[in-house]
Amino acid sequence: DEINTFFPNLSEKDKKHIMEYVKEIIQMDHLLTIYSLESKDLDHALLFALIKSKTDNDSAIEQMSMAIKWNRMELAEEILNMETVQFSKEQLTSCMEQAILSDRKDFLNI
Repeated sequence: DEINTFFPNLSEKDKKHIMEYVKEIIQMDHLLTIYSLESKDLDHALLFALIKSKTDNDSAIEQMSMAIKWNRMELAEEILNMETVQFSKEQLTSCMEQAILSDRKDFLNI
């Protein structure tokens, strides 16, 4: 009955449709990220959602670039440790160059 709290004026048919939609979303938990509005760490939540949603090499390089730009070393470590992604030497070199040029020397240690 929580749906009545948020949507008190919906018909029973619409409420049922919403519940079916919510169930579909929950089944795709790899695309679902829960963020607490009380947290002040929105950049972490955004990057984490991106990391969870795509795990191919191209998107991992983009995510690594964002982690370096946003100075989020813990996320860069998560990206590097993903089992589904294999970085080439050239890709890692490019990331390290970006870290150096962005004065993110701590990234060189991961």
